[in-house]
Amino acid sequence: MKKTAKLIKDKPKMDKAHRPILIALCVVFFIYTITLIFPFAWMIYNSVRDHIDFMFRLWEVPNQILFSNYLDVFSEFDLLPMLGNSIIICVAVPTLTIFMSSCLAYALTKFNFKINKIIYLIAISNMFIPVAGSVASMFKLMSDLHLINNHFGFIIMSSAGTGFNFLLMYATFKNISPTYSEAAEIDGAGQWRTFLQIIMPQVIPVCTSIWLISFIGVWSAYETPYLFLRSHETIATGIKSISDSVEGGEMNGQYPKLFCAIIITTIPMIVLFLVFQNKIMSFSMGGGIKE
Repeated sequence: MKKTAKLIKDKPKMDKAHRPILIALCVVFFIYTITLIFPFAWMIYNSVRDHIDFMFRLWEVPNQILFSNYLDVFSEFDLLPMLGNSIIICVAVPTLTIFMSSCLAYALTKFNFKINKIIYLIAISNMFIPVAGSVASMFKLMSDLHLINNHFGFIIMSSAGTGFNFLLMYATFKNISPTYSEAAEIDGAGQWRTFLQIIMPQVIPVCTSIWLISFIGVWSAYETPYLFLRSHETIATGIKSISDSVEGGEMNGQYPKLFCAIIITTIPMIVLFLVFQNKIMSFSMGGGIKE
């Protein structure tokens, strides 16, 4: 208690000249927060309305509250297969990406060999190549390998051990003391055991953050699932199909049910942020050995 009180007492006070700037920033961010919350709240409110009320009596109090809309979307829009496809690729792609990035980064940081720097340059070079320029060749390659509309092919194509994730893991491994590897080698541990049991546990916060960001990216991706996974709709491609159906197809005017589908598909993202928010904020690596 005394230590905590001392820390609070020693905390530097804010300069009075900075208070107007802080107040102005708080006002700006509060307004920005409202612009983010209001559309989502409006969508939740209208998701339990009848589509007739929504279309013709939007600003009136709804005649009835239809929580059944949330159940109807699973049967009318085949939402479960979309969720299943998205969960499969969103778990597999980040996991495989982290493993590949970690293996490559660890090898380049801990072992010196002739083409070390060449591999490093190749690994980061795809960060400078526009994605749009490689789509046609990638589609031709995937088609020739008969990996179109295939979960395995899509996961392999989307999982990369290079680029930004590799660069982040490379910098992380660079900051790990070589004493860990040396101590493990003295104890008779092989390279794989050293890598998996000694080094990787130290970078769990970094890997967790990369996994979460990759999960969100794959969950929200539209172009690649649309091109390479046409027969297996994901959340992104499925919501687009539902939107087209509501705007002039079989489910014309069923906007409340479209809102229900969107809300259901955002729940995993909200849960992830709630569960891993501390991991993201503590984007750091601890160690037990100091130089």
